[in-house]
Amino acid sequence: MEKKAKILIVDDEPEFLSTLQKALEAESLDVTPAKTKGEAQERILLREPDLVILGTLTPGREASSLLKWVTKCDNKERPCCSDRCSI
Repeated sequence: MEKKAKILIVDDEPEFLSTLQKALEAESLDVTPAKTKGEAQERILLREPDLVILGTLTPGREASSLLKWVTKCDNKERPCCSDRCSI
């Protein structure tokens, strides 16, 4: 049996999380949602996702600081994608 890719979706908009989660799960991916920076950090450390998809996470540009944290939290190469923030 082939291992499913683990995807973490991070966004504070419930509709976006739900829609994207359903679409990715329909492709047989292992998807975990997170609504806050804190939830995302906890789930990254516990589940070690293969990919992190970041939304805006207002207020305070939390997505940008989370992106910086992800790239420094361990030595594992973990792709992160976001069209809304930059390092």
